[in-house]
Amino acid sequence: LFTGTIAENIRYGKEDASHKDLHQAADVAQAKDFIESREEGFATHLAEGGSNLSGGQKQRLSIARAVIKNTDIYIFDDSFSALDYRTDAILRRRLKEVTQNATVLIVAQRVGTIMD
Repeated sequence: LFTGTIAENIRYGKEDASHKDLHQAADVAQAKDFIESREEGFATHLAEGGSNLSGGQKQRLSIARAVIKNTDIYIFDDSFSALDYRTDAILRRRLKEVTQNATVLIVAQRVGTIMD
């Protein structure tokens, strides 16, 4: 993650993303609740490397950035390791919905993350 706002960090995936696109990507990545719980929401400023976020929050913002791009190929290399099992399961279900016409490669430490 880079210094800037949450919205700016997600928009690195798609510079012209609309407000609606940001919300949808954050929702799929299970990041919307923690973003909206912050006083400034998507305008919340992030420190370099996302040092003011937890590991799971950083991963979810990075996933939102990938989702907003809407590409043909997604590679998630250990992108779910800091998520609790419930969040992981919901995120994978939502991710499957939005990537059904794409090739998705997931590298994971937990077998449950890659089993379907």
